[in-house]
Amino acid sequence: MPVSHAANYLVPPAVPRFTAPADLIMTADLGMTVAECLGDASALFLVNHGIVTVGPDLPTATFAALLLEQAAEQQLRAMAFGDALHWSDPTESLAKREHIYNPTAIGKAWDYLVRTTVDTAGPPAADGVLSMITPPG
Repeated sequence: MPVSHAANYLVPPAVPRFTAPADLIMTADLGMTVAECLGDASALFLVNHGIVTVGPDLPTATFAALLLEQAAEQQLRAMAFGDALHWSDPTESLAKREHIYNPTAIGKAWDYLVRTTVDTAGPPAADGVLSMITPPG
């Protein structure tokens, strides 16, 4: 149930939960099972492990992870006020997704994220995206 704009990026469909196994995803078969569980969703909860997010490119998958975290925090805050939660119906959620989180908006958010979080002293990667991982010094 999307109680925030961030959640509208992810729902519908509902964010699925992958519950088995409690070990790492270390085989191609298990990876295929995760992909099947993900289906058409852009995020998946790996119960006891974390999340998986996907998209047509790195910025979109990263944005999905950031929005999932934000949506979860907002959901918890809203739930603290009791049972009177209201959320968008699926048609409205999809319309909000297109208006708020279209490819242009995601691209601009990615550009901002890179400008504000990347160690600009590092060299650009071969694909032109600055490295977001600083090697241990």
